[in-house]
Amino acid sequence: MSEQVGPFIGYDLDNTLGTFTRLRPDTPKGTPEELGVRPNLIPLLNEVTRRGGLNMVTTGGTLEYAHRVLRQTDLAPYFHEVFGKDDTDAGHGKNYTAVRRSLGLTELEEAEKLLVTGDIRYDQPAQNESVFVWHPDGYQFDASVLHKVIFNLFDTGNGNFQQGFHVLYDQSERRRAMYEKVEREVGIVQIEPDITLELGLYNPHIPTPRTRLREGIIIPTVRILDAEKYRTNPHVSHAA
Repeated sequence: MSEQVGPFIGYDLDNTLGTFTRLRPDTPKGTPEELGVRPNLIPLLNEVTRRGGLNMVTTGGTLEYAHRVLRQTDLAPYFHEVFGKDDTDAGHGKNYTAVRRSLGLTELEEAEKLLVTGDIRYDQPAQNESVFVWHPDGYQFDASVLHKVIFNLFDTGNGNFQQGFHVLYDQSERRRAMYEKVEREVGIVQIEPDITLELGLYNPHIPTPRTRLREGIIIPTVRILDAEKYRTNPHVSHAA
């Protein structure tokens, strides 16, 4: 087992940590926020390490691109390791096996201690049952909302993300929602007056030739459904 006690957080890069589509190698130096980093991201990263955990980038892009973005935005010192598409690409989801092995976690510890987050469904786990926090267009919101969601799950579960998810799910109001064209049950819960979450247990396996998901896995998924108080840039459209 890893010497760290967790939490371990795997972050997608683009549109999760910020929006970096206009960042070029010759872009003039500026503050992290001027270069596209989400406001109040650094307090979240510091809190993870303060609690004995580690931050990792788990991008679907190249390692070269990810390292350049982290260097230019001065985020590199906050991340323990960076994983690129050669490690993460799994077709309909991301493979976090390289993350687990790097941390020295068992599959059970991975499910309990590793939380992954991104702005699209593709960022969901393809090979394990770690909690997935999904925030569409997350870069348009202050990162303090992600901070609150992550540590609500961690603290509610006494250091176990899966346990925290199930406590909140049991407390939630149940509704029906569409997922992959199938109606499923979800739970709606308000963790703060201005933060509403949608929680669901999803089997993401879709039997197509490209799909390389592990059959039978159930992904605890937390979608940040409403956090308008934290929106910082309502006029920016989602980057291609």
